[in-house]
Amino acid sequence: LLLKKFSRVIVVYCSIIKVLFAVLFKRQLLYFIKSFSLCQELF
Repeated sequence: LLLKKFSRVIVVYCSIIKVLFAVLFKRQLLYFIKSFSLCQELF
């Protein structure tokens, strides 16, 4: 149960990061890809 809650927090955290990166670096897709791949590595 703890792992499921923790993974849910990571999903929310990563999605927030992805949105922030997309907004802050709209023209720089590299940052979006980097943040996405970083979140994929956590799983």
